[in-house]
Amino acid sequence: MSPVDPLQRWLPKHWPWLIGTVILSLVGGLIGSTELPSIASIVLLLGSLLLLLPIGKWAEISERSDLPFRLVAVAMAVAIPLFMFGLGMVLWYDSGGLPWDITLGAMLAVNAVAAIYLRRQPGIIFTSKLAIWSAAVIAHGSIAGIISLVLGLVVAVLFSRAQYQEQHSEDEMRAAQERVRSRARDILADYEQTGQGWFWETDRRSLLTYVWALRPKDFWDSRSLNCSISTVPATKASGR
Repeated sequence: MSPVDPLQRWLPKHWPWLIGTVILSLVGGLIGSTELPSIASIVLLLGSLLLLLPIGKWAEISERSDLPFRLVAVAMAVAIPLFMFGLGMVLWYDSGGLPWDITLGAMLAVNAVAAIYLRRQPGIIFTSKLAIWSAAVIAHGSIAGIISLVLGLVVAVLFSRAQYQEQHSEDEMRAAQERVRSRARDILADYEQTGQGWFWETDRRSLLTYVWALRPKDFWDSRSLNCSISTVPATKASGR
């Protein structure tokens, strides 16, 4: 499988800060709560952490060209674990043992760190936000919350589509520019290989940073140039 452009990667290969934020949220909840979470909350929270841990595997699956594999990877790495985390925290709060400020702070922190790791993919950022906050809406069964969630979903889908089209156009322009640069390099390399000429490059201090890679005898003619290799400084080059 060919290397994937980092700009095109759907999922990061590592997110230690996200995992650390989830663990700190659980520890903070245990410290600030008046009672232990219910069995349902424990299962949801630990399950969320277990799904977040193998992010490298999910990222590898998401790099496949098949769209179904990519969607499954996003669901397993982002949508499901963040939904489980949000639902587990809300159920812990509903049981009366976890203060609301700790619950809200934990959900905001986890969601913010996840958004940073997913910053190159607006659609997946929205998926993470929808997953964690829809858990709170579903847990409370709020009609107004569900309506707001649906409206937000529609707006986010339209926005993500526009962003995707813009990003696609930028990717095509960047690929075209890279093809032009590659062609220019190939032309220069071909010219050098013919032995008809050679190139060198110096930086702003006149230090030699590039010189033709062939052997010196292939381009130095001491009889015609009336010089020898030893007369050329090792760190500088100039031409007229």
